[in-house]
Parts: sequence; structure tokens; C-alpha cells
Amino acid sequence: MPGLETAVVPTLPPDVKLQIQAQLEVNLDCGKKRCHCPMCKQVSLKGRDNNNHIRCWNCKSDFCFLCRQRITSSVTSHYSGPCVQHS
Repeated sequence: MPGLETAVVPTLPPDVKLQIQAQLEVNLDCGKKRCHCPMCKQVSLKGRDNNNHIRCWNCKSDFCFLCRQRITSSVTSHYSGPCVQHS
């Protein structure tokens, strides 16, 4: 879109990605807060604040914890529809 700047997202080193993946697989107490990114399929966790907006730690895609859809428009517009921001 014209007028919007593209954010530069740092890439995680491979060893850090492996550490995050291992921690997510081992941490069994977070079962209901786990979900897979719709873009890269990596496991992500819902935050402690119960916010349903998740940014994938791996590919930096925004997606909804409730409907598991990638959010390509504004986050606010997604949560003004059938999905709610907090649960």
C-alpha cells in the first residue's frame, strides 16, 4: 500500500530457533495455549494476557488464535467481526 513503510523484521539464528522449538515441545503445561502458525506451521503460544492476536516467532506472520486465520488487514478490523480480542 502506498504510504506504508515495510517493517524490517530481524531473523533469528538457527540455534535460537531450535531452542524455541525444543522448549515448546517439552513444555506440556501450555497445551491449550499452543497453536500452529497458518503460514510456516511452527508452534506458537498464546500470551499470558489472553490476547487472541499472535505474531509467529518464526515467520513473523500475524494470525488469530481463535479462527487460526492469517491476519493480512489491520488487526483491529479482524477483531471487530466474529472473533474477539480477549477470551
